[in-house]
Amino acid sequence: MDINASAIKETVVNFIIPLISLVASISLGVIVFYPSFKALPRLKDEKETKETLSTTLDSKLTTLNKLLDYQSVVEENSTLVKDVLVEEASVPELLTQIDLIATESGLVVDKMNYSFSDLGKAPTSSGTEGVSDATNTSYKMINVTMGAKGNVEQLVTFFKNLENAARLIDVDSFRYSSQDADQGQFLSVTFDLKSPYLFVESTAVTDDAVTLDITDNKFVDMINRIKGMKFYRISIDNINTELVKESSESTPSEDNNEEDSSAGEDNLNDNPFGLP
Repeated sequence: MDINASAIKETVVNFIIPLISLVASISLGVIVFYPSFKALPRLKDEKETKETLSTTLDSKLTTLNKLLDYQSVVEENSTLVKDVLVEEASVPELLTQIDLIATESGLVVDKMNYSFSDLGKAPTSSGTEGVSDATNTSYKMINVTMGAKGNVEQLVTFFKNLENAARLIDVDSFRYSSQDADQGQFLSVTFDLKSPYLFVESTAVTDDAVTLDITDNKFVDMINRIKGMKFYRISIDNINTELVKESSESTPSEDNNEEDSSAGEDNLNDNPFGLP
């Protein structure tokens, strides 16, 4: 039987080899090209993310360089802000400040006590300017109850002076009643005051943007408003000195007992509330 080698060769060349090439091409497409095509959207997103990160880091570098250029101003502003919203409770300083404000306003303080309330983590959002998600913020409140006596004008002055004081003190509520005295009527007022303190423990995160701009008009206006407030630079040493001074003055010698007693009677006849 004769085998037509030429026909077999023609068949292999015309059919089998193209078929093998087609199968190989399909296999190559399934194994190599399809996964790459499928990953194209993800790679595109990664590219956009890296481009955004690059822009963010460039902007962050520019902002940090600007902050370095104004380092002394940044430190001064930071100190001012910490005087408004303190990092620690500093209760003696707070109570002394409230007492000073009340005295400057003409009120006579007759009682004062305090308590704490822990409000947990301070409310922040990812869109808050200058606030990183990598912060651990402990938000607490000092509640002060104060009783005082005075007239309406002195009460209004106290509110104004409290609002103009640097350390943040909020009047949560107040109650008053009218009472009679030898000098006339006066108000007996009970104040519920609140003063927050905020400790922020931040962790540096390279990818986070720095949106603080110390040259922004809103920021400058806020700092100028803080600078216009009254700062009560109260320290523990000053408080202790005043307490020792008051204690020594409240212990008169025996020779001056009669003179001090008569002086006390004169004070009783004074008008501590500015009433007619």
